[in-house]
Amino acid sequence: MAFLQRVWEAYPFDHLVLGEGAALGHKREGNSVRVKKLGEEMGFEAHYLSKLGNGSEEISSGRIRAYLLAGDLKKAQALLGRPFQIIAEKIEGEWQVPFCQCLPPNGTYQVKIGEASACALTIQNRGLSLSTESDDLKILITFE
Repeated sequence: MAFLQRVWEAYPFDHLVLGEGAALGHKREGNSVRVKKLGEEMGFEAHYLSKLGNGSEEISSGRIRAYLLAGDLKKAQALLGRPFQIIAEKIEGEWQVPFCQCLPPNGTYQVKIGEASACALTIQNRGLSLSTESDDLKILITFE
């Protein structure tokens, strides 16, 4: 739970909102009892929200990531309640995404850049090939 303590020290907060069953830290030792106790000691309140479903399955970040990694963008979108999006950044002339962002498998996808018309995005080994006239250094990519 040292991680949660470091986050709170760097960015003090009064409330921490987590999903039902969420556990933090090494070996998931930060269960609801321990997080609430830590909150009492440090001065924040931990709130746990009930799990949500979309009618056919439970919504979870792990399930969404699994669908994305399998390339099933329709199922990921159904759980997200919106199209899947990533933020890309231009670094040394190349479009890149932070390593922490989950990407679908290698392939070519129809996407929109901001409000512009659709174009093709190719993902190859976490590299992006994208033709856009954007002069921005960061762009929002929406998978269609």
